[in-house]
Amino acid sequence: MKKQASIQPPKMPAALTEFKELEYDDYFIHACIFSHTDFPLFNTDRLTLEQVKFQNVRFTDEELPQLNLTDAIFESCDLSNADLSNAVIHRTVFKDCKLTGVNFSDATLRNVVFENCHCNYISFGFADLKQTKFLHSALRQGDFFEMKQSQLLFQQCDLEAVNFTGTELDGIDLTTSTFDELVITPELLKGCIITSTQAASFVSAFGMLVKYE
Repeated sequence: MKKQASIQPPKMPAALTEFKELEYDDYFIHACIFSHTDFPLFNTDRLTLEQVKFQNVRFTDEELPQLNLTDAIFESCDLSNADLSNAVIHRTVFKDCKLTGVNFSDATLRNVVFENCHCNYISFGFADLKQTKFLHSALRQGDFFEMKQSQLLFQQCDLEAVNFTGTELDGIDLTTSTFDELVITPELLKGCIITSTQAASFVSAFGMLVKYE
């Protein structure tokens, strides 16, 4: 069994400056707090955010490919259908957020926590996740296709119909999460930790049927 490493929290300064206005050529934002607003950005590539906090901010349909995000906290934010493909995200917490349909494809995540979030239809296809934790979150029909993972944790999550095709599940503990069906690659299932009740959900992937007496 692989050891679950502790996740590093965001490194935040003692005080943050209330964000006022974005200049057109600003691609680096540091030590700011955004609250109760829409994210005030034109769509841009390669934006860098460091030591930032977002409270009740809307990013709905925002296009931020290749975002560089380090030491960030999102609280009660709506990122539904945002494009964060190819993002690089370090020491970041998403808490009580709506992330329905967010595109994290080809993204790199390190020391990231999703807590009590709505993540249905989220996409991590071809992403690289290390020391990433999903806690008390809904990920129904999420996509983790051909993803690289290390020390990935799901704790008390709704994983119904999540797609893990092409992803090694070695070391992933699903015992506290719920699902009736997962999409998996059978030969990559070795080392996945499940309950005896959950085992029946995997039987069909091996071409077997369960007969209940």
